[in-house]
Amino acid sequence: MIPLLAGTAVLAGCGGATGPCELRIGTYRASYTLRSGNCGEIPDVVVESDGVTVPPGCEVTESTNSEDMCSGTISAVCPGDPGVDIYMDLSGSWDQPGDHGSGTVEYLVAVNGYVYCEGTYSWVMERL
Repeated sequence: MIPLLAGTAVLAGCGGATGPCELRIGTYRASYTLRSGNCGEIPDVVVESDGVTVPPGCEVTESTNSEDMCSGTISAVCPGDPGVDIYMDLSGSWDQPGDHGSGTVEYLVAVNGYVYCEGTYSWVMERL
């Protein structure tokens, strides 16, 4: 399981300033379905989003958004426990009011530089 990143899917497609899609701000339920890999299931989680794209301490390495700001991709690395790094590649799209989003996320968890697990998940987020 990857608890640190269970709510990061809110980031895909930033929305707001230059597009018709709204920023994802509020309370969401995030659901994940394991598609492949050995990282295990991620339980549903309730997430508070302030529109920030990744959890504190994470570094975005690449980011793209569609012209309408309703879809996008993000690659990031996030520190976990000491010696643990979590790499993520996320893509997704949202409806215009920011109530529903879905997409795919790939995680790679490294411990002391060695691959611990990898997983590909479908994600869905719904505003509560």
